[in-house]
Amino acid sequence: MKKRPLKKQPTPVDEARREQFCLDDEEVLELAKIGKAMEREHGVSLDIEFAIDQDSPAGNNVIILQCRPETVWSAKRAQMKVSPLGNAAKAVLETSLPEITKGS
Repeated sequence: MKKRPLKKQPTPVDEARREQFCLDDEEVLELAKIGKAMEREHGVSLDIEFAIDQDSPAGNNVIILQCRPETVWSAKRAQMKVSPLGNAAKAVLETSLPEITKGS
């Protein structure tokens, strides 16, 4: 059987539907609560895939499909480096805000 190449074509969506949110407030709050609890349990930021069970009541219908450590944004944060303060800036801060610069 010969495979035909897939042609990616946009799926038409009614204008009114484009303005609708996919999740309601209760689902967003439940997802955030579950996500934060999972991150606390695992000790790292997570990439979480989920589904919404339309037959369950909102707020109790979030189903976690899988999760794994998040790697893209955490890697970008690790690459960002803050340059040390110059001597003049450090002197000004040490004089005006000594409690902040102690131990620097």
